[in-house]
Amino acid sequence: MSGEQVKDLINREHIVKALELDLPYFDREMPRSGQEAAVLVLLSSDAQLLLTRRTETVDTHKGQIAFPGGRKDTDDAHAVATALRETKEEVGVPPSEIEVVGEMPLFHIPASGYQVVPVVGLLKPKRETVVLKPQLSETAEIFWVPLQFFLDEADYKVELREYQGRSYPVHVYQWRSYRIWGATAFMIKNFCDRLKQVKSIY
Repeated sequence: MSGEQVKDLINREHIVKALELDLPYFDREMPRSGQEAAVLVLLSSDAQLLLTRRTETVDTHKGQIAFPGGRKDTDDAHAVATALRETKEEVGVPPSEIEVVGEMPLFHIPASGYQVVPVVGLLKPKRETVVLKPQLSETAEIFWVPLQFFLDEADYKVELREYQGRSYPVHVYQWRSYRIWGATAFMIKNFCDRLKQVKSIY
């Protein structure tokens, strides 16, 4: 898939259609209880995806690659409010610079018990004009990855991991020195599958 084709996929109309598809993460039912949380799947106009590397001092998912986000506060009216607040806190991008397009299905993280809503947004200004400011207590690094890398699946594989005596398939992407796996990789894979399906339909 060429760079121009990828850019065509991330216009608002295509993303809205992609989010409307019935495309679950798993072929099994997920639990529906736990701590509410939200993350922001943020795309730039040049088809780059924003990711962070968590510090080794956070309570959960130490050192892992993640979307900006976190648990819902009592003052947050909904998942979108949580995702935008956490993004401002963790990477310094204010809500005024983000166009929210919609939400992906709820994702349950077994290890932490979080019920995560991935909120999809488009960065309004050009990526190179945005100053990223990591929240040092939680965010060790902020970086952009071309969406084309995830769509092409050049360095993608499925691994089996053990949890509570059962084996589960886990999506894994290797972007340069970054190992992207777990909930973040599940969300990325689901989002990319949605975009591809929309492309094939239309």
